[in-house]
Amino acid sequence: PEQRPFKLGPLLENTLDFLDQQIQKQKVKVMKELRDHLPAVTGDPDQLQQVFLNLILNSIQSMPKGGELRLIASPRWISKEGLEEGQRQYVEIRVEDTGTGIGKEIIENIFNPFFTTKEKEKGTGLGLTVSQGIIQDHEGWVEVESEVGRGSIFKVYLPAVRE
Repeated sequence: PEQRPFKLGPLLENTLDFLDQQIQKQKVKVMKELRDHLPAVTGDPDQLQQVFLNLILNSIQSMPKGGELRLIASPRWISKEGLEEGQRQYVEIRVEDTGTGIGKEIIENIFNPFFTTKEKEKGTGLGLTVSQGIIQDHEGWVEVESEVGRGSIFKVYLPAVRE
């Protein structure tokens, strides 16, 4: 993968533009909170766009009768085991939806290869597996919160470029 510093805001805006037809078709209302002064991240913009395309598309598809999609990006200082300096700045990207949600028994398997709850023609079960791998290759991680009938929140953490 190409490794270069870049800003996530324009990449996320571009990703939403790319999915605009799908968003309109599903009657999804998009709320964005993309901070102007987000720190840059280092990575491969094409690979990271693939991750956000997948996460946003999954959210849209989880709202067949319409709903609300929130895309939020903000800086966070996080203490993580194994970090020598104690804390490091990350960019947290949240993809939140008011969709069908994911049950606890399913959530445990969503990152497993070929696991899908979609019909055969609609998904291969590789999107989240590949997305998680890309994020891990960028020294980040993905967290998921979901409740059946209330929607899901996918949080992606990517290390910010050190000043």
